[in-house]
Amino acid sequence: MIETEAQAREYLQEIQARLIRLVDNRPFVFRDTSRADAEKYLASKKKFEGISPADIALKESALNQQFPQCFRLYLEMMGHRHGDLFIGSDVRFEEYEEFRVEAEELYEDNEMTSLLQPDDVIFLFHQGYTYCYLKSGNYFDGPIYQYMEGDEAEKQIASSFLSLLDSELILMESNHTNSHKTGGYFVRVTEDGFIQTTSPAQKENIRPLDIGDQFLD
Repeated sequence: MIETEAQAREYLQEIQARLIRLVDNRPFVFRDTSRADAEKYLASKKKFEGISPADIALKESALNQQFPQCFRLYLEMMGHRHGDLFIGSDVRFEEYEEFRVEAEELYEDNEMTSLLQPDDVIFLFHQGYTYCYLKSGNYFDGPIYQYMEGDEAEKQIASSFLSLLDSELILMESNHTNSHKTGGYFVRVTEDGFIQTTSPAQKENIRPLDIGDQFLD
C-alpha cells in the first residue's frame, strides 16, 4: 500500500519506466521517415517534464481548488510531458479552466442540470463527450470519477489516482502485446511533425515488424 510521498514518487518512477519499456520494444516500424525524425519521435515518447510547484499553486488559486498530494506529485514529475500516457485524451494542465466550461456545455447540450460540484477537479477530457475528475482537498490520494454524455450520474472508475495510472498502463501494455502478435503497424513522421499510422488489413498477411524500418536516408 502506498502511504507516503516517497512511495508515491517511486511508484511514478516505475510508471515512467513502464512507458519507456513500451517504446523500447515498439510494435511499429517507420516508413517514409528520415532517421533523424524517427529518433526525435521516439525520444519524445520517453521524455517526462513536470510543472513547477509555483505554477501548480497558481492553478489551484485560479480554480479555487486544492490538488491531492499524489496528483500534485504527478504534476511535478510529468504534468507537461508524460510519454504516451492518456494518449488520445486532452490532459493539458493549461486547459483545466476550459475543461470545466466544456463540461457545463456538455450538460447544457443534453438539457441536463449540471452535476458538477465546486470541488470537482477535471483533469482529463476525451473527445468532447466524457471527462474524468477527482475531488479537491488536502488528502493523500482518493477516488477518480468519470462522467459520460448520456449518463444520469457520474461513476467511480478507480479507487485512487495512482491506481488509475496503473489501469491505463495495463491497457496500454495489453494493446502493445496484441500489436506485436498481429505483426505491428507502420508509422510515418514528417519533418514538420505530421504523424501517420497505418495497419495493413489482416487478409493481406503483411507483418510490418517482419519488414523492418524503411528510412528515407
